[in-house]
Amino acid sequence: MYPGVGYTVIMKWVGIASLTLLVCVIVYFISSSLSPMNLASPMKGQLTSALGTSVANVTVTRTISPAWNGRTYTQTTTTDAAGHFSFPALNRAMPLAYLVPHEPSISHDVHVLVEGEEKLILGLNKSNYNAGSEVPNGNFDVVCDIDGTAEASGFYWGTCQLRETKD
Repeated sequence: MYPGVGYTVIMKWVGIASLTLLVCVIVYFISSSLSPMNLASPMKGQLTSALGTSVANVTVTRTISPAWNGRTYTQTTTTDAAGHFSFPALNRAMPLAYLVPHEPSISHDVHVLVEGEEKLILGLNKSNYNAGSEVPNGNFDVVCDIDGTAEASGFYWGTCQLRETKD
């Protein structure tokens, strides 16, 4: 073995590793300054019984799970006297999502807690990061039947129907 060859090889790899680390740090700071990605749009709704009456004081939970990062985000609220509930948008800065090509798949499940039992009232998948893209008209406003049986309805699964809004 030639004297000094091992040192040269080690220094070459140290240089490559340092450069790689520097590039990663720069990319991270640049991408984190980009606008956050929308995982869930604002949502509002009303919980009703099979008779159409408002259901008050029921816990409503929205769970958002992006398929690619293994995280789960939970939002919880309680219906008011008129059965209304709402959730804010969920936006997150995700630097690697800007760099790694992927097909977004974000699961949304909305459950209510009734007499100690959790019941799915809405389930859907979002396939992009655009705000308002969960529903065709961009206005995520639903009426959900607490007594209904969950079934497939267009783009989602559950007991909810999109509320027609007047613009």
